[in-house]
Amino acid sequence: MGSSALFQTGGNVGIGTMMPGAALDVMGNINASGSVQLQDTPVLQTPGGSMGGNLSVGPFALPSNTTGNNNTAVGAAALTSNTTGANDTAIGNDALANNTTGSNNIAIGENAAVNVTGSNSNNIHIGNAGLSSDNNTIRIGTFGTQASFYAAGVTAPLIPSSNIVGLQVDTTTGQLGIMMSSRRYKEDIQNMGDASRNLMRLRPVTFRYRIPSAHGSKPIQYGLIAEEVAEVYPELVAHSANGQIETVNYQVLDSMLLNEVQRQEKEIDDLRQQNLALQQRLSRLEAVIANSPALTSNQ
Repeated sequence: MGSSALFQTGGNVGIGTMMPGAALDVMGNINASGSVQLQDTPVLQTPGGSMGGNLSVGPFALPSNTTGNNNTAVGAAALTSNTTGANDTAIGNDALANNTTGSNNIAIGENAAVNVTGSNSNNIHIGNAGLSSDNNTIRIGTFGTQASFYAAGVTAPLIPSSNIVGLQVDTTTGQLGIMMSSRRYKEDIQNMGDASRNLMRLRPVTFRYRIPSAHGSKPIQYGLIAEEVAEVYPELVAHSANGQIETVNYQVLDSMLLNEVQRQEKEIDDLRQQNLALQQRLSRLEAVIANSPALTSNQ
């Protein structure tokens, strides 16, 4: 170490500066081949890996890594069990703590993806502990904790595409998905028959929601009462995780209404044919009467 490289002034130590302004003041870049510790706790280190590129900040962050590379662990015990997993990002205490060989995971928040174990890969968990079976899964928030969801940009102009479909939500788990209609997803396919006849027992209503909109208004709404629907078609009602009735599966009503329209159209067509037959019969009777002298002479 050169004589001009290290200075001590007023109890402060300077490296590369003659006027240290703190207990340790370093002017220039710092290169550490090991780890940086505060009070015997590693706060910054580059854990091993055959190809490197790893970064960990916090105690017990990424301590078990062997050949995993390009991992980022920030927080106590983040990626603490990882050995060969690569390209994982864990930010938060115990984030991805039980991952060992899984790769390309992203976990943000305390205990984020803590249940994602072994070789599970390609997950994105934000504020959610996840499940041990998660692969290629996105989880945001914790079901039963976060009660509202807002996302910017969803009111952008609609994309003119025939591939746009509506999202469905499992009210017991919060899982998002779409209603599959392809034959390859279905079995025991039968004609609906008379299953839709009880639609006429449902009561369409107008109403206002008790909770006002974001603008403070309570506009009139149109729909059904889920409890009333449950009395007629219990399978059309969705429940919460605790079994409470929440909403109606309105998307199912479309096919049931179509079935009723087709049934009524057939009834109308049958009546039309019957009416035509009666008209033809009446015409024949009128012709017989007109051509019968005995009948016409009595008129």
